[in-house]
Amino acid sequence: MTDAGEEFELFLGLILAKLYERRAERPTLTPEDFGLGPPRADPDQRHERWGNAMQWLHEEGYLRCKIPVHVSPQAPGFHDVVLSEKGLRVLNSLPTSLALGGDKRSLALRLVEAAKQAGSKAAINLAQKGAEHGATQLVELVRGWLSD
Repeated sequence: MTDAGEEFELFLGLILAKLYERRAERPTLTPEDFGLGPPRADPDQRHERWGNAMQWLHEEGYLRCKIPVHVSPQAPGFHDVVLSEKGLRVLNSLPTSLALGGDKRSLALRLVEAAKQAGSKAAINLAQKGAEHGATQLVELVRGWLSD
């Protein structure tokens, strides 16, 4: 998975799955939580895509969080992250495009399962057995959700 759009969608799926599993908490999320490591002095495209995915989910109203101003734009930290009502509603739903296959589980349950299969370091270890399949499932689930 080398396409920038696919990587962005992968991050959307990983972030939503992690937040759904931790919905009773208000965690701080950093790139390190997704296997990317700490920010580096030189711009890193994966860190930027992760940050862009977090910002997109925030700007579109799927999550609420605090974004500190002193962090690197390539790898921002997001504090007190929580799914919004809109985010929970989407995750607890079954988008029409995903229901066609006969699987009646919610988007959240399917994202969580695919994220577990991909592993927490899916963004950097896509060549590992199982990670690539899980990552592909995450991207397909996100695309199905966004197409409705």
